[in-house]
Amino acid sequence: MCRLDYRKDERANAEYMSPSGRVPFIKAGAFVVAEMDPIISFVGHKNVTLTEHLDSSQKADMRAYMSLVNNVLGAAELYISWVHQETYDSVTYPRYGSVQPWPLNVILTRQRRRTVLRRLQLLGWKHKTLQEVYGEVDNCCRALSERLENQPFFFGNSPTELDAVVFGHLFTLLTTPLPDSSLASVVRSYPTLVTLCRNIDGEYFKKGVRETSSSGGRTSRNEGDGRTSRSEGDLAPSSGRTSRAEGDLTRSGQTSEGRAGVGRRVSTGSRNAGSNGDYDTLDDIAQERQL
Repeated sequence: MCRLDYRKDERANAEYMSPSGRVPFIKAGAFVVAEMDPIISFVGHKNVTLTEHLDSSQKADMRAYMSLVNNVLGAAELYISWVHQETYDSVTYPRYGSVQPWPLNVILTRQRRRTVLRRLQLLGWKHKTLQEVYGEVDNCCRALSERLENQPFFFGNSPTELDAVVFGHLFTLLTTPLPDSSLASVVRSYPTLVTLCRNIDGEYFKKGVRETSSSGGRTSRNEGDGRTSRSEGDLAPSSGRTSRAEGDLTRSGQTSEGRAGVGRRVSTGSRNAGSNGDYDTLDDIAQERQL
């Protein structure tokens, strides 16, 4: 979204390379910066920002909505990935441990699960029921839909960090095949949010791929970047689309938040992910990820 040049590298040990232990992160020269807010601040010090057209009250409003999205959708992704047993057994466990040999794949996955469960306990999400989680996501999507209304982006005709964060989480929920597709169904019940995801995907990802391939530029398509992120819910892709720091719903790696050059926790997750239904603009992504 900031039109910055970047190169995406996928590394099995990305979360251990990150200063905070979470992805996405960027390496810019001698600097290694992890997670969305620090990345935004780092880029902002280079006079690159998506919020120059906002006044102080709009910026405060944007930060409030970003907090809502991260607290609700991020926690919901972690819950589905690590607490919901069927999803953990069929999606999270095999994906998270896929890059490690036995017995590390077992040990590290169980270790990460204990860490995530402790975090969800502190957030008050560990003992929620599935219906309560779906209700929280529905309330969040309703608030976002009411804020978006019929605008192309949340704050007019230009995207902000909020659009990037929302895209990263929602794109992940829409495109990650799960044993229970209820989360995707909740998101699809808000057409304006689906349209937002479709427009961002077409403008900043598909278009970027075409321009890069024709110009020979350095920017590469980020399956997770700029698409979320995300982003610890490792259900699927991230930075733009959601980040797999924890084998969660998020698409690992990069920046749905407009973060350039983010590292991915594992690469197999995105290859296993595909379109989750009527989001027809993602058919090519689904084909790329077929086993």
